[in-house]
Amino acid sequence: MKKPKASIDASMRYRISMALRKEYFMSESRKAVVKRCETATPSLKKDGTSKLRLGKQMYTRRYQCEVCNKEDLTIVRKRVKGTGGKSGKKAKYHPAEFQIDHIDPVSSMPGTRDAPRWWRWDYYFARMFVGKEGLQGICHECHILKTKDDKDDIRSGKFFEDVKHLYIDEDGNEVQ
Repeated sequence: MKKPKASIDASMRYRISMALRKEYFMSESRKAVVKRCETATPSLKKDGTSKLRLGKQMYTRRYQCEVCNKEDLTIVRKRVKGTGGKSGKKAKYHPAEFQIDHIDPVSSMPGTRDAPRWWRWDYYFARMFVGKEGLQGICHECHILKTKDDKDDIRSGKFFEDVKHLYIDEDGNEVQ
């Protein structure tokens, strides 16, 4: 039996998802979570004295993980040595130590192999653009563990079974 063609091809889905991620990155709720996790610590030299520039104390923004409470995290992505610049190789970056995560996973985009047929774009948008209560600031290690658990739930279908009642009633009609 021939599989029906998806309404939006993979390259278009990718472009849509990147545009959505860009919008999310600039959202007020994401900025509020970054502010919530910020700790005001001055940048210190190895001997414990603070760095001074033109008589003013220099501050580096540092953040705290809301899951494991690890402190002194940075949001800056550092370039891998030997890539980019004069090396001629494409620049590669280490992931940031501090990341913003959705508490409830956004899940798969509609039309992908992991998403059921009833999963629609407006459900995806509703899960992507949540308030600051639906986001958390976590360290890279906690984010890897949480993402692995979320992906396992999505692939097994558990995630969609848990949220289906929010969007579809018993008769198969959309919930208003």
